[in-house]
Amino acid sequence: MKEILEMTGTPDEVDWLAKEVMGWVLMPSKWKVSIWNPFKSWNDAEMVVERMKEKKWEIDLLSINGSDEYVCYFKRMSGKKPWRTVKASAADVPTAISRAALLTLEGT
Repeated sequence: MKEILEMTGTPDEVDWLAKEVMGWVLMPSKWKVSIWNPFKSWNDAEMVVERMKEKKWEIDLLSINGSDEYVCYFKRMSGKKPWRTVKASAADVPTAISRAALLTLEGT
């Protein structure tokens, strides 16, 4: 997962976010309904990472100035410049990611 996640914040914030996010990944079979599920094994996690790479999507998950609001960015890369960026915010990590995923899928 580290290959597709970039996080900012204090070491404690980043550690907490990593633990939250590692339990929530987008399963490819559920993309159309934008459901995020906890993966059951490292094989599942690796499959998701590969699918994200194939689709050329990158994820940035940010904490807003140490507040309880998180922003998830999905960036589709084309060459060196992102040609599409989708942003969503929420009070918890899974909701922020789910909202961004839903907006991303609605726009494709």
